Amino acid sequence: MPSILGGLKGSDESWCKIEPVIQVPASTDEIVTTVSSAVKDALLGKPLPLLSDPDHKKAKDLLNGIHDKEVAALFGFKATALSNAPFRLVQRVTAGSNPDHVQTGQSFIALSYCWLSNDWKKKESSNSARKSKVPISLALFEAILAERASENEGIWIDQLCINQTDKQEKAVAIGAMDVVYQRARLVTVVLEDIVLDPLDESTLRELMETYDRGETWVHSEKMSSNRRLTILTWKILSARWFTRAWCGHEFLVSNNHIFLLQTESNKVVKMTTAFLLDLILLQSAYLSAVEQDEFAALSFAHGRQRRMLHRYASPQFQTKWSVGKQQDPLYTPSFTRAFSEVFGFDATYVVDKMSIVLNVLQCGLYFKGPNSMTYDQCCYIFHHIALSARDPTIFSTSGKRLEQAAWMRSPLDSDVNEPLFMGSKHLRLEHAPPFSNDGIELDLVVLATSRTINRPTSRHRVWANRVLKRCIEHADAFPAKFAFLIHGLRLESDDDDMAEDGPYTQREFYLDLLACLHECPGGIDWLVRSWEQWSPHLFDEASEQRIRRAMSLEYDEGTQLTPTQADDMVDIIYLLDDIHFPLQVADGRPAWLATPGTGNGSTDAIVFLCPPGNRTGPEYSVVIPRMLLSATYNMMRRLWYLSPTVIPGPQAQAGVNQKHGWEVVGKSCFFGQVEPGELKSTGAILQAQMICR
Repeated sequence: MPSILGGLKGSDESWCKIEPVIQVPASTDEIVTTVSSAVKDALLGKPLPLLSDPDHKKAKDLLNGIHDKEVAALFGFKATALSNAPFRLVQRVTAGSNPDHVQTGQSFIALSYCWLSNDWKKKESSNSARKSKVPISLALFEAILAERASENEGIWIDQLCINQTDKQEKAVAIGAMDVVYQRARLVTVVLEDIVLDPLDESTLRELMETYDRGETWVHSEKMSSNRRLTILTWKILSARWFTRAWCGHEFLVSNNHIFLLQTESNKVVKMTTAFLLDLILLQSAYLSAVEQDEFAALSFAHGRQRRMLHRYASPQFQTKWSVGKQQDPLYTPSFTRAFSEVFGFDATYVVDKMSIVLNVLQCGLYFKGPNSMTYDQCCYIFHHIALSARDPTIFSTSGKRLEQAAWMRSPLDSDVNEPLFMGSKHLRLEHAPPFSNDGIELDLVVLATSRTINRPTSRHRVWANRVLKRCIEHADAFPAKFAFLIHGLRLESDDDDMAEDGPYTQREFYLDLLACLHECPGGIDWLVRSWEQWSPHLFDEASEQRIRRAMSLEYDEGTQLTPTQADDMVDIIYLLDDIHFPLQVADGRPAWLATPGTGNGSTDAIVFLCPPGNRTGPEYSVVIPRMLLSATYNMMRRLWYLSPTVIPGPQAQAGVNQKHGWEVVGKSCFFGQVEPGELKSTGAILQAQMICR
């Protein structure tokens, strides 16, 4: 069983300060100055890595690869946006100063905040009676000014530094915004809608004082304080900032941040990202140690924000934004994953998310298209970009069909499943297949049909059902993080028979999956290998032995488990939790298919999720596009289920000279010991097949 983190110790990067509100100096004002080209180049850097010849060529190739000229016309080069965008800074000056005489420092601070809305107003400041054009409270703005490297260091605030009435300027400024945040000396994240109460403040001081003394915060000795810090952390993560697409973009592309909040006692709290990550670790330690998670509802409401912060702020992830870092031309980031993640956040205008995706991908393009577009329209033009980039993950999409092209699908969060720090890097396709709005042409490797794949047999389902029952019996020995999973297993029926026409429950999913892994050749070996890949920090030789023992035991009714066998059940729960990440209950029902093994005459198998339905339903073919056989695509839905259909068009409507194609009725990841390239020899190859739905 994985060990619980014993304690935390402060570091130079992890700090928090609680400071009194600074009074605004009398006779001062905030002005916006436009910096000269020379100063702009000095602050933003010239030449930038993204403006170098290799990167500009990459952007040019990407734009030229979009064969639909109307779609291509919606994009321009990042270099153009950066060159044409005016660069302005907000500076604190003595009232009545001549803006032309204001000096600009050698660095700048960028502000990340939420714009005001009708249902959320700016908090009035008590540190000044004067009005200000700054779009945040003066108490927090004064705290930001205190972080300046010099009095001449300016603050970049999008609302003031971009002409909001000039559509052309807004387009180029948005296209260059990632460069602004990447080059800022400091990014200040303002959480105006969160106010800390006296208990929050005193608990923070307790942790800060422990850090200041150089002592370790020992979890077992601080359970009461850890509970209060857990509540405080959920309060911080409930801030509106964590749900906004622009805010996530600003945080993601920058490297040095501090968070600012206010307290009920009129103080300002400043904390580094490292300190906020420490709070998340303390929260995890507390939830792992208690028997019951009283904050399950908060975890459900704000868990996504917690995962986003942890991922984006982790050093392994942040290295991708290092200035001058070059990408391997043989590989491409997952355009699909970036699109899905960005469009999962909130934004006032949907089309803004298209600009954010391009900035995040660092592909050298910016969006100059219309100010208003639907989600489907954004998704449609994004397919053209991803195909031009030869991104294989665009073929993993399994959401709803797009109106403009029925073979295109919107991406789901689970379409590209990757471990946290893989960096979302994939081998680029050798070429983009030919396509139009009517369909896309692919070579297919046919592996089986719905009649020949293997569903779990009753004997192995009975075994799996016994396993789940024992998990429930020993639930008290499991960490609190699995309470939701165990609760679901307890609620659902123990009936071994799966009703094809009824709802497919989480319990049935786990039962069928365990049965498949227990039954198919090499299933247990895959289970060991997959856990090692997905959770290397929890895996060791002892873990492998526990998994093999747990999967080999019969769990006969009426027999008592030994203490060792009962401990092994904990690993079953960890496996169920880990398996649920790449394989989702809603995706289908577990099945397996035998394949030739690596040894002489041996047999292996692949495990996957097939569409609901029994063997007597409409037949479909189980295929894999030939271009997706590479082992680097193992996190994708590359196993497709196809049924024959008629290609749409005038001929189809007339009923004469009809052309036949394929409709995708489902997609799945697949797993197993077999190398994907070996599947090419297991089935027939159909060339130039049209996928039209």
